[in-house]
Amino acid sequence: MWRFLLFVVMSLSTVALCGQSLSRAEGLFNRGDYDSAYIEYSKLLEAKPKDALLQYKAARTLFESGRYDEALPYFAFAAEKKVYSAYRYLGETCFRLYRFGDAQDAYRTYIGKRGEKMDSAEVAAVEAAIAKAKLGASMLNRVEDIAIIDSARVGKREFLSAYGLDRDFGSIRYTREIFPGEKSADAVAFVSGREDRMVFSSMEDSVLNLKISYQLIDGWSRPGSFAPELTTGDDENYPFVLPDGVTVYFASKGFNSLGGYDIFMSRYNSATDGYTLPQNIGMPFNSPANDYMMVIDEQNRIGWFATDRGQKEDSVVVYCFVPNVVRTLLQTTDTAYLRDAARLKAYRKADTPVGYADRTKGERQSTAGHADSDIEAFVINDDVAYYGVEDFVSDAAGKLFASMRAKERELDDVQRALDDKRCEYMHVGKDDAARTAREIIALEAEINGLQLEIKALANEVRSVELEALTVAGKQQ
Repeated sequence: MWRFLLFVVMSLSTVALCGQSLSRAEGLFNRGDYDSAYIEYSKLLEAKPKDALLQYKAARTLFESGRYDEALPYFAFAAEKKVYSAYRYLGETCFRLYRFGDAQDAYRTYIGKRGEKMDSAEVAAVEAAIAKAKLGASMLNRVEDIAIIDSARVGKREFLSAYGLDRDFGSIRYTREIFPGEKSADAVAFVSGREDRMVFSSMEDSVLNLKISYQLIDGWSRPGSFAPELTTGDDENYPFVLPDGVTVYFASKGFNSLGGYDIFMSRYNSATDGYTLPQNIGMPFNSPANDYMMVIDEQNRIGWFATDRGQKEDSVVVYCFVPNVVRTLLQTTDTAYLRDAARLKAYRKADTPVGYADRTKGERQSTAGHADSDIEAFVINDDVAYYGVEDFVSDAAGKLFASMRAKERELDDVQRALDDKRCEYMHVGKDDAARTAREIIALEAEINGLQLEIKALANEVRSVELEALTVAGKQQ
């Protein structure tokens, strides 16, 4: 009898502890501390690895953190176990990972499962998401083949410092610097090389619109609408006009935008005294994130554009590239490579032009040499963060860090394999379902093992490096 009572007491204690941990995880999630929430959900999943609701909640923390590759298998598992809300997030996750066909399937399954429980607004939102996924699939078939000269991670409020446009071809400035009363801190102005006209963005009725102003003897003229053909009612910003005075690049959240801002191009048509229908310039320039501020120096064959894909809220990456004289599409049958090229996780590296370093100004964190623009800093403590082995004081810590990064790449490969298997499982027949399920379980176990190894290595890296930093500090 006493053994039974002990078992009951222990069981109740375990339930109470799990309840406390779940409450803590949900509290962290609601406060926006997604990384800490994921750690709590991971602890709960160690005890209940097949709990579909926990899988779904863990996936939500990863999704909100932008860790889409990691979130995908959790959402897929939860969806298979009839947590139907997971299908919508599965669609959004696949969309962010450029798996546009899988995104459409997940969205449609969500509509099929939810059926009459969806109100008209939700139906419209999901149908709009399907339309964007179709657009993404179309764009993925026409990825431009470009060569990257350099890339720089910079603060969002100072990102123009990473551009090196020759002043003879114009200048890009923040509108607030020219018009102190400008309501938007993000509005940008392009001033022509002759400084006789300015195309700029300005806040009007809570929306950014493109305006034009001309240089007069006593200052700039009263602003007028730049072009009604380039106005959607959504934000239009970041204009740049080529020296021909005809071709304009700008960013818009309207038209045929895949993400928030997409980059568009239009040309002035003298026959109609208006601008042509704006064309989305496609991938890899545009993405499901915000992409903007296309600037091209045709004479020196250098171009720049900015993107916040894979970045934290206060930073962007500015890419410097070699503009193609004729648009050249990437030719490959390797779907994985095509996705990576579209995401700028893989690209051709161009030679650095002579005098390039003198063309850019301002302090910036270079990401040149990294094929993955989503590279994250490795935090040692609140004051120290590293990006590569060369940053470490301790050789031993550097070697451990290299081992950890190798394990992370291995984990990424296994996660991709698991993603493929989960997507395969959604379409296989009954005869192959059991085999695919066993393969999924094996990959899940391998992922869990790698995650534990990576956590242990990360802790050891920090410990060894902090010890070395302490010693170095005492020696100074």
